[in-house]
Amino acid sequence: MKFIFLFCTAMASQAAFLNVGDTVRIDFKYPLASSVFESRNVIVGPGTEATFLTGFPVFGIDLSQDFVRIDYRFANTWNSCCYAGLAITSDRIDDTVRAVLDQSTTMLGLHTNRVSVQGHTISIDWSGLSFQNGTLVAVALAPATPVASEVPEPQVLVPTALFLAFLLFLTFLRRHGALAQ
Repeated sequence: MKFIFLFCTAMASQAAFLNVGDTVRIDFKYPLASSVFESRNVIVGPGTEATFLTGFPVFGIDLSQDFVRIDYRFANTWNSCCYAGLAITSDRIDDTVRAVLDQSTTMLGLHTNRVSVQGHTISIDWSGLSFQNGTLVAVALAPATPVASEVPEPQVLVPTALFLAFLLFLTFLRRHGALAQ
């Protein structure tokens, strides 16, 4: 039982890419991928961490340990002549993290090739795509390589083998009359 608990704890700790209390920088990039239109430093916690396009909030961003959720608040289309997207930067994001579009994403035309991780930054490019009130972009954070399940250590196997040998010995003694019934 102790092994199962430790295994589950290790797996859970490996899946946390952003922790509650971490400071994360979010840049809304427009009209070029190299230009920051609006930026926020936010602390990861429950609920929406930031809204963008001040005075007319177009979208809100909610960060969790292994998820980025962006919800749009009205209908429009990003200009196709320009770049529009987000860069989410944290020291806890590195080459061991991959960003994958979640199946709950409802923005039409947003495909996996528009989401990437480079260095400490997750980039999401939605240039030229349309959105409605309630459109959702959901990005799951996962290990870059699948985590292999752990093999039990020998110290777990030895007591089990000894216990089985003891049971076999008791069965032997009982069958040969050495053990009183």
